[in-house]
Amino acid sequence: MIFNEERLKELCEKYGFTYHMTTTYATIKTVCANWRFDYTETPYKLFHKPSIIHNYFVAINANDGYHDQKRSFNNVEDLIDYIYTHDKDYFIKPKYKQEKKKKK
Repeated sequence: MIFNEERLKELCEKYGFTYHMTTTYATIKTVCANWRFDYTETPYKLFHKPSIIHNYFVAINANDGYHDQKRSFNNVEDLIDYIYTHDKDYFIKPKYKQEKKKKK
């Protein structure tokens, strides 16, 4: 399957993601994570990097903080759908908002 950057752009705009292209990778940014895949090889292997990185997480990942999602995708539509489904709770709920309990 031939990669279609225009289709990636349409889907990113639809979900409010941004993306950046290099000679081999597309990087997608959501409100809570970065995602990366090599668009020159199919199926696409997807890598994930959360925006909040804990020291333990960084220590176990030598790939610039990205880890393999252990999933592959034959098209951009399924890949973007997976990213949206994975991160959608962050789009709906405010991050880390905790209500303070009233003192009795």
